[in-house]
Amino acid sequence: MATATASTRASVLVACLMQIQLMRRYYECLFVERPSPTARMHIGHYAVGISYYIATCMAIWCHDQPAASATSAGWLPTILALSLFAYASIEQYRCHAILGQLRATQPGTYAIPYGGWFSHVSSPHYLAELLIYTALAMLLRFPWTWCCLLAWVVVNLGTTARQTHRWYRRQFRDYPAARTAFIPKLY
Repeated sequence: MATATASTRASVLVACLMQIQLMRRYYECLFVERPSPTARMHIGHYAVGISYYIATCMAIWCHDQPAASATSAGWLPTILALSLFAYASIEQYRCHAILGQLRATQPGTYAIPYGGWFSHVSSPHYLAELLIYTALAMLLRFPWTWCCLLAWVVVNLGTTARQTHRWYRRQFRDYPAARTAFIPKLY
């Protein structure tokens, strides 16, 4: 019975962290990123996004390893996962602040972002997102549902990061050559 309780605690913790992530991202979208007034989201992207968050919430409660949660394995994995979640969340916020500041100082134009993780990759906010979801998977001890979710995050954000990276290279001749698209020095 103790393992089921530990699994439930892990699920509740991950659900709370997911809520924090969603509220932070909502705040960033409204007040930090400063999206272009002419930017429009395709209805297909919107539908995929809504479906993704519904699936993510379902995956929290449907993970199939009730005896294997971070809270049942001891405090060290929990502390490591919470630390990764906090660090990646802070870095993602910083990345969005850098992008938002670019839009505030140069409205209607695009510029090369510098600072923080932008020194290494073109889409560091996507890398931070991957680390956030990895931390949540760590708390649940990587059930197959979360492994599928992580695979989706890597493919989806990796593809978008590659497209963004190529766009930057086409638009800016002086774009930093050492930057990779998504994962430093790898991809």
